Amino acid sequence: MAGESSRITDTFLVNSLHEPLFVVDPDGTVIYANERLGEITNLSPEEFESSPMTELTAFFETGFEELRTGIDTILQDHMAERRVDVLMSPPDDAPVDSRIPAEARLTRLTDEEGLVGVLVVMRDITDRKETEQHLRASERRFRAMFEAHSAPMLLIEPQSGTIEEANAAAADFYGHSIEELTSMTIQQINRLSPSEVAAERRRARAQDRNHFEFEHELASGEIRTVEVHSSPIEVDGQELLFSVIHDITERERRQREYEQVFNGVNDAIIAFDPDAEEITEVNNAYKEMFGYDFERIRELGIEGLSVTEEGYTSDRGWELIQTVAATGTSETTEWKAETNAGDQIWLEVTLTSAEIGGEQRVLSIQRDITERRRREREYEQIFNGVNDGITIHDPDTGEILDANETYLDIFAYDDVETVRELGLGGLSVTEEGYTRERAQALISDVASSEEPRTVEWQIETADGERRWFESTVAPAEIGGKRRVLAIQRDITERKRREQEFERIFNGVRDVISVHDPDTADVLDVNQAYLDTFGFESAEEVRKYGVSGLSVPEESSTEQRGREIHQRVAESGQAESLEWQSQTRSGERMWLDVTVAPAVIGGEQRTIAVHRDITARKRREQRLSVFNRILRHNLRNRIDVIRSHAEALAEQTEGDQAERIINATDELAEIGRRARDIDRILSKDTTPTEVDIAGSLRETVEAVHPPPSDVTVRTDFPEEARLRTHKKSVTMAVESALENAVENAASAVAVAVENSKQKCLITIRDDGPGIPEEALTPIQAGRETPLQHGRGLGLWQLRWCVDNLNGKLSFEMGDGTTVSITVYDQSEPTRSD
Repeated sequence: MAGESSRITDTFLVNSLHEPLFVVDPDGTVIYANERLGEITNLSPEEFESSPMTELTAFFETGFEELRTGIDTILQDHMAERRVDVLMSPPDDAPVDSRIPAEARLTRLTDEEGLVGVLVVMRDITDRKETEQHLRASERRFRAMFEAHSAPMLLIEPQSGTIEEANAAAADFYGHSIEELTSMTIQQINRLSPSEVAAERRRARAQDRNHFEFEHELASGEIRTVEVHSSPIEVDGQELLFSVIHDITERERRQREYEQVFNGVNDAIIAFDPDAEEITEVNNAYKEMFGYDFERIRELGIEGLSVTEEGYTSDRGWELIQTVAATGTSETTEWKAETNAGDQIWLEVTLTSAEIGGEQRVLSIQRDITERRRREREYEQIFNGVNDGITIHDPDTGEILDANETYLDIFAYDDVETVRELGLGGLSVTEEGYTRERAQALISDVASSEEPRTVEWQIETADGERRWFESTVAPAEIGGKRRVLAIQRDITERKRREQEFERIFNGVRDVISVHDPDTADVLDVNQAYLDTFGFESAEEVRKYGVSGLSVPEESSTEQRGREIHQRVAESGQAESLEWQSQTRSGERMWLDVTVAPAVIGGEQRTIAVHRDITARKRREQRLSVFNRILRHNLRNRIDVIRSHAEALAEQTEGDQAERIINATDELAEIGRRARDIDRILSKDTTPTEVDIAGSLRETVEAVHPPPSDVTVRTDFPEEARLRTHKKSVTMAVESALENAVENAASAVAVAVENSKQKCLITIRDDGPGIPEEALTPIQAGRETPLQHGRGLGLWQLRWCVDNLNGKLSFEMGDGTTVSITVYDQSEPTRSD
């Protein structure tokens, strides 16, 4: 029989129930009894086991035969369930001192091996029996109770189902008047078929069953789920079914919702019995997370599902569960578990007390946070690994919650606790306006707007040193909680440079403006700019803008200015240009402007340095006019003089007319040469590849044939190629060669030495040399009333070499040696 008992206890945890019960096998032998039955009968459960059921007769005053008949019916007819009313009579020495009316619930009991027997559960129905007795004892009291009771009640004729009587609560519930209800049958209310309703009435009449769940239809057509307790009573000598109706629609709905939610949510849920320390239920998400079925989960328990070697043990788990059950207060913790696949996962576990099916349970709602824990570990590594100081703040109070190691190093503090104690006010230079209130307002603004902000902030270290920070304040979620991060970068050195820039910016005499490289808008100007243009402030200059400060008809347009600033910012190369502007009073002025890229306050900017060239431009304009008039008038007057001299030569015999003609020819040649020099040197030509040797051969041949006693020798390589200005080279050599031939005693030598990046051209003669007073202004690059050249030849040489960005030198000895160095002007990308 021990084996049969094991079949019971392995399948049902019946010993924890508070109601007495026993199990009878098909042979009529008691094979199991729980402790509660032992308490009532004053016998141990073991004394019942293996005893025939008839030995229980002594404990039943009435109803034993009906009980035995019911057990036989279930065993023989395969009926699943039956209920029988009995009156238990405990022995005198039992702890129960009175008879106990009970409802014996008989249930067919099977397992995987087949039929085990019948489970008999005794439920104390003292209250119900007393109610029935009182009803039978006093018709008056029954009717008073019937009519005044808040629960719907009906008296039903068991054969036909006619509703004989209904109370006011029933009328309210069903929506029919009492008269209407008493003219109806229960079949008109019950949603079962008439035959099914009749069968249930027969069971209630026979007391086979007195507890039912039905769907009843109200007068409105609404369907409600009801729990009906129905038992036969005698009223005025007539046997009727006394039915008490309880509306359980809402309870059923909640139960369905619970089941839908329980198995429909994404979170894993497991239900615990805190008293029995057992797992009672798990949802589908839990089974999927762990990879086990329900039975295996129950077998493993907390111990088998957890990483116990790290302290996540069964004892610790049950202690948490029982604390929640006792206090009714939910708790959230993190727990490390292991799945069927062997994966160790982190769970965020919320334990909460709940009542399920009338039983106290503790629900554990579990969420996989393995990925979050991994991110948190990465966050910790980054948090303490970056070079920037970082603090974490409470978004509501601004309180410092944490700081990384870099932040502590910057402030020279050993621990975060000290930083927390000092707070924002104790770490900042409050007398400069960097107060705790200002910091809290900033943090609150970032938290509410969810938009990051960058500010400059002055702090004071533990050593008393004051430093500047650029602080980027941004919203964040850390560990599932709203936080505000402050990422701080030390900009003390940058602030020092900016202060120096400000001093220089407003201290120099140069006129300087700072621009946005994308729009060319004026962002700032120095004091020299304000003084030059007649403005009071940079704000006033910004209002005028580039267009209001420029003369567009001279090509000084806003669009051109924007293009120049954008080009300089993109290339990183400075550009110089001439620009016509106008002052606040409307005075126009020419400026030589150099636009250069710059970084100011960490931002990309362009700086424009302006130099007033108005006087020079006006002088150049006058010279241009004078040059044009002189060239035009000189040429016309020389032609007039020459024509008169030619006429005079025909009428006279002396050489005076011839001298006049020669002088006019010399003046005409000077004018021609001046025009050629101006035309060539004024052109903005692009360097081209030139064969220096070939060009000089042509130049030597083009010079007037020398006197018979002067020879010209050349020493040229086959070719000498450079990228340069061909006309300037030939004009320079032509000037030097003409001077050499004119002053040579007997010989002139022209040579070219070629290298990869330059050519050295030398013109050597054996004449008396160039007088010092003629050479000095050429070498100095300017004439004075006491130092001036004899003509345009040497100046032509000087200007052409300058136009080539070349080098010119004179050497006096046995004659004159002129050296001209011409450099290759290839693009920077060309290989040298």
